Amino acid sequence: MRRPLSAVALLAAGTLPAMGADAPLEVAPPAADYVQTCPLFGNRFMSLDGGDTCVRLGGYVRGEIGIGDQYINRIDAKRNNDIAFGARALILYDARTVTEVGTLQTFASIRFEDVSMRGTVDTGTRVDLERGFISWAGLTAGLAKSAFDYDINYSFFGSRADDQASLLINYTYYLPNGFFAVGSLEDPTARQGDLVGAPGRRVPQHAGSRMPDLVAAFGQESGIYFWKLSGAYMQLRSRTPRDVTHNGFAGRAVVEVDLPSGEGRDRLGVAVAAGNGSGSYVGFDDDIDGFVNRDRFDPSVGYSGIVSLDHYWSERWSSAFTLFAGQVDRSKRTGEGDRTVAVAAANLVWHPVTGFYMGGELQYYYDKNAPGQSTRTRDNVDHDLYGLFRIQRSF
Repeated sequence: MRRPLSAVALLAAGTLPAMGADAPLEVAPPAADYVQTCPLFGNRFMSLDGGDTCVRLGGYVRGEIGIGDQYINRIDAKRNNDIAFGARALILYDARTVTEVGTLQTFASIRFEDVSMRGTVDTGTRVDLERGFISWAGLTAGLAKSAFDYDINYSFFGSRADDQASLLINYTYYLPNGFFAVGSLEDPTARQGDLVGAPGRRVPQHAGSRMPDLVAAFGQESGIYFWKLSGAYMQLRSRTPRDVTHNGFAGRAVVEVDLPSGEGRDRLGVAVAAGNGSGSYVGFDDDIDGFVNRDRFDPSVGYSGIVSLDHYWSERWSSAFTLFAGQVDRSKRTGEGDRTVAVAAANLVWHPVTGFYMGGELQYYYDKNAPGQSTRTRDNVDHDLYGLFRIQRSF
């Protein structure tokens, strides 16, 4: 939710009087001035030793348990547990300095995660750089949110078309009344799906990239709503049967509105996306971008939509309701049918203390003609109901 930052008053230290007529004058040392709040960025930011850089250290710690087939890796369902435990810790560092041409920001967040996925086989702890970028005067470089995306999924389970990080260099131009325009050069390898060359042969056939993905966006952010239109162009190069270049396109529209209900904390998000030869931008990064045969390229056409509502029943209780649906129309030359996915999720969350919550969520998952699905099911359809209980503390 977009809320204005509140200022925090600074405290001044006084002195102590003399202790008796004949006692020497003793003045208490001034209060330590090593740490001060930064009203410009909010009370979570501190100025160290009176400098002009404001720093915030934060993050969260999470523990959870999931129950259901779809929550775990089902490559070998006979060996897999239907229960998976997980833990995650995220540490972030955010430093900001005001300059004549804008705020200079250095941001980094590191995620530590341990999830049990199958029986007694533990995947072990994974450490990832979730975000790491420098931003100044509208220019951003590093690992940051893709200019194409904007996450409006308020449920625990991540949706297929959500908030993807990308290695990028982009520039944002800010206009009056909250309008903005973004041009972004982004890493193409993170968005590549499969290219297939024969029925039943699903192997990566990407050649090296010669250009970045080109992403552009235009939108507006106000006190109560946000909207953005984004588009992407990607170049696909197949290495077999020979070096052939193809084009992929995608577009997305998203709207998020703060609602008057729930004491002004409720919000509603809606997004739709469509793509040609660019499944990842639509939410299908595990599927086929196209069929390749000599100079012929038959792209997959994908589209998806998501609506999510975050509602506060009271000051301490909230729920999120999310619906997602999408489809990939694969080339008939792949030998595989079109894929359809539908997801419905609802949760109930208790917020006993600011920054701390616990809650449970149920999700129904429908997936028809998923990659490799025909080897596991006769009707090529998965119906799954699974749940997740989570406890998280942010700081």
